[in-house]
Amino acid sequence: AVVSTQSTGGRPDLTVSPEEADALASLDEVLLDGLSGSRSSTLTSLSSLSSKRTVSFSDNKEVIPPVPTSSPPVSDPEDGDADGLESSFTITRNEGKAAQLQVQENYIKNVVAKYLAVSLQDVDALKDGVLLCQLLNVMRKNTIRMVHVPQGGEPLSTLKASRNLGGFISFAQLQFGRESISLPDLQAGSVPVIYELLKRLTAKFPLSSDA
Repeated sequence: AVVSTQSTGGRPDLTVSPEEADALASLDEVLLDGLSGSRSSTLTSLSSLSSKRTVSFSDNKEVIPPVPTSSPPVSDPEDGDADGLESSFTITRNEGKAAQLQVQENYIKNVVAKYLAVSLQDVDALKDGVLLCQLLNVMRKNTIRMVHVPQGGEPLSTLKASRNLGGFISFAQLQFGRESISLPDLQAGSVPVIYELLKRLTAKFPLSSDA
């Protein structure tokens, strides 16, 4: 028997015998199997390639270390220099204050020596007010009528010393106004306070004055 095949247009394209038809069918199956196997192999190759790419990416990816929540303190190399400068400044300032006090103390001693002809060894000797009152009496006669002086080598009592200093303060306030002249400052022998008062008094009542 002869098998005739029709194309989609209805015209016979090929006439084969049954044996040839079976051979063609077998060939089609082989071709289909080959195509199926090739497709499977292709899919397997693609899958393998994808897997390799994934592994390759995983192996080569960059690992970013975690960001620390707090940074350790960083020492400034200039901190040591700053501390040294500050210490030097403090020492210099203290030396300046000491030098200023020494100048003021020398001025007080010179005033006492000039007006009273007394060599004052220590400014603390002015704490009882005796020399301060005597200075006022030289600057202006009979300024302090009652000056309490030590008796029998004993120091003045606190009360008598306070009276001497009170008279000195009263006269200074009459001359320069009601300024904040503190009795405790004089009792403590404050050099800056005594220096300022004597400087103003000697300017107003120089030694050559007849007042």
